Formats: sequence, C-alpha cells, structure tokens
Amino acid sequence: LQQKIIANAVANLLPGVYFLYITCSVFKKENEAAISLLKDKFQLQEIKTALLKGYENRADTMFAALLQKPFS
Repeated sequence: LQQKIIANAVANLLPGVYFLYITCSVFKKENEAAISLLKDKFQLQEIKTALLKGYENRADTMFAALLQKPFS
C-alpha cells in the first residue's frame, strides 16, 4: 500500500519540486526501503533524512526524508 501511495504522489511531481516523506514508523520496510524506491525507480535525489525522536516529549518517533525531483 505504501508503494502505491508513493507512486501516485510522485507521478505528479514537476522537475525541481521537493517531496517530503514522513512516517510514524520505525520499520525499514516503510522507511529506508521506501526511500530506495524513490531514488531507484523514480530518480528522486535524497536531500536529507532524519529520525525525529518524540519519546522525550511523550510522542511518536517519526522518520522523515526530503527528496527532490531533478530537472531533466
């Protein structure tokens, strides 16, 4: 399901546009694997990834990645 959502969203990106991917998951299948898909299949460039630790504030930990669709 996650891959279908990504494919639908990325299909509408214009060159140069940023794509922010965030989950409240700590599983590699939903995070790092999704970023690999975005880079390999859709040729997005990874700008930055981060783990946003929420447990200090009694909140969920989140995974975030900023990518960009390159200009052709």
